[in-house]
Amino acid sequence: MNVGVVVAGGTSGNHRHYYESLIYIIKGNGYSVVEGNKVEWEAGDIIYAPPWSWHQHFNTDPDKVVQFLCGTNAPLLQSVGEIDCREEADSKGRYAASSRRLIYPIFNLLYMVIKR
Repeated sequence: MNVGVVVAGGTSGNHRHYYESLIYIIKGNGYSVVEGNKVEWEAGDIIYAPPWSWHQHFNTDPDKVVQFLCGTNAPLLQSVGEIDCREEADSKGRYAASSRRLIYPIFNLLYMVIKR
């Protein structure tokens, strides 16, 4: 399990991985684009990212960070072999980790939002 943030007004890089993710939004609001589908979320929502789906996350608040808890089945998959993650470069050839748009570890999120 990881605790992560997306900076105020920030985004993650567009990425995918072959493990599943469940994200619980602790505070903040925004949206994610998963395989071209936009899904909005807010504090209290749970987000599911299926394996190998391209996804990117956006914090819509210019003043506050988004905080989340993320659980994945990556440890299980690592115990039986390698895991893989792919990230798309931006128009300048940079990746989110080096451009500082993304924050701590957001290799996860969404396809479906479960409202409380």
